[in-house]
Amino acid sequence: MEYSEDVFEELFLAIKGDQAAFRWLMENDYKELGAFTMALDGKSDAYKWLEHNGFSTYSLLIKAAKKHTPSFNTLASSKDKEFACMVGVVNRDNNCKNWLQGHSFSSLIELALMMRSKLN
Repeated sequence: MEYSEDVFEELFLAIKGDQAAFRWLMENDYKELGAFTMALDGKSDAYKWLEHNGFSTYSLLIKAAKKHTPSFNTLASSKDKEFACMVGVVNRDNNCKNWLQGHSFSSLIELALMMRSKLN
């Protein structure tokens, strides 16, 4: 997930339920992040949209965070290890948090913590 801090801020607000931030994502060509927030809310159509529009990793991330083992295994075997580590942070794995910090993925840590809060 490579987005500017401004985009992450809008995503974080949208996850918290801010409809203006959600609209901003959708209107500014970040539909995948809008779909991500909807998938976090359990909307099955959002998962399908992500999977059919080139963002299956985002769908896998949420499913793995919900303890879907095949999704986690797919993430863990991918070249983008940060996604598997985000699941680790959701599940309170400090090694994953430290790895993300060491690789300058602070926004992903914040996102994983928000996912934890939303999914629990």
